[in-house]
Amino acid sequence: MDLIASICFIIVGIIFRVEAGKIRALSFGSLGGDFFPKTISSLLIILSVLWFVTALKSFIKYKGNIKASTNVEAKKGNSRKQTISIVIYLLLFCLLVYLLDTIGFILFSLLLSLLTYAFLKTDLTKKGFVFGILYSIITTAIMWFVFVEALGLVMPRSQFF
Repeated sequence: MDLIASICFIIVGIIFRVEAGKIRALSFGSLGGDFFPKTISSLLIILSVLWFVTALKSFIKYKGNIKASTNVEAKKGNSRKQTISIVIYLLLFCLLVYLLDTIGFILFSLLLSLLTYAFLKTDLTKKGFVFGILYSIITTAIMWFVFVEALGLVMPRSQFF
């Protein structure tokens, strides 16, 4: 399952990297407007390749030690849930990317951070959800400060505010 997910993330990273290469490099401050998308997509590709290598090693090791197990059906059910979860996450991520021009960088970052936190958390409680919101706000504020104030980049603004 990790093999499929890592391949999907590699493909998404490559697509974003190719599309980021089409951004006109206007110089705002010290970095161009294409810096952020190229950096993030490159990091996504690198991390996905590392994930793929780790998953491949685990898969080879598992295939080498395969034995009859009474827990096979439970593993299949868990694998199916993980697949559905990954597909839902990727679809929501693509929706957020599509809406980036409409919702702007700040709301996009808040929603993406909260979405990622919710999908990575195995047992999401009310307290955990509040923590996720606070985490998303702090992470977004730090990212905004670094990219807009420190590096002088222009981020997409919302049409609403």
